[in-house]
Amino acid sequence: MSDTQHTPGPWSIGDLAENEGFVSIDASSHGALAEVVVKMDDDPLPSPELIANARLIAASPELLEALTKATDLIDARNSSTDRPSSFIMNLVSEFRAIITKATGAS
Repeated sequence: MSDTQHTPGPWSIGDLAENEGFVSIDASSHGALAEVVVKMDDDPLPSPELIANARLIAASPELLEALTKATDLIDARNSSTDRPSSFIMNLVSEFRAIITKATGAS
């Protein structure tokens, strides 16, 4: 996806900053992109839910690329058939809405 405006993936999660309670989201081409809170001040340990959020953020470029490829594939297959199912049409519509949300395209 060379036409995206975000920092290209892959992204990864950096080491936990023990005293700070956050992890960085890093890109190999850019270094640290963001910091994600994984431990609140009053918590003794990082939260599994907040760590899962950091993993989801780190996977975002690959998820967006996979979703875009799936949408393109479905579009290509549907153009060769007479009438795609309403399920497929709804699915592609959902995919496009998510892609628009992720890319800021209108």
